[in-house]
Amino acid sequence: MMGCILPKFDIAQIVAELFVIMFGMGAGFLQNTSNNSNILIQFLSWVSPMHYACELMLRRILEGRSEVVKDQILGYFGYDYGNTTCVLILLGFWFGYTMIGWAALVLRGKD
Repeated sequence: MMGCILPKFDIAQIVAELFVIMFGMGAGFLQNTSNNSNILIQFLSWVSPMHYACELMLRRILEGRSEVVKDQILGYFGYDYGNTTCVLILLGFWFGYTMIGWAALVLRGKD
């Protein structure tokens, strides 16, 4: 998407890296995203596709464990959306980013 929006490869790469770092913060790589975190980190966790992907991965890893252990670990990391919600949100992110990239290509083609 960034490569379609921005005119130069170097700039697109730097902006994409910035977004990866910000989304990593929202996923809990650098900060705890539970309810006790600050408002900026909570906002980043809502808009980060990595947050939902990490929740899905952790739910797969914890499959077969007791519900008490699973709920305690998921609650500690702030992962409380559930499998279906995470999959739907990730599909929405994919569709949205694809449409933004497509729109950028269409608009850029008119130049």
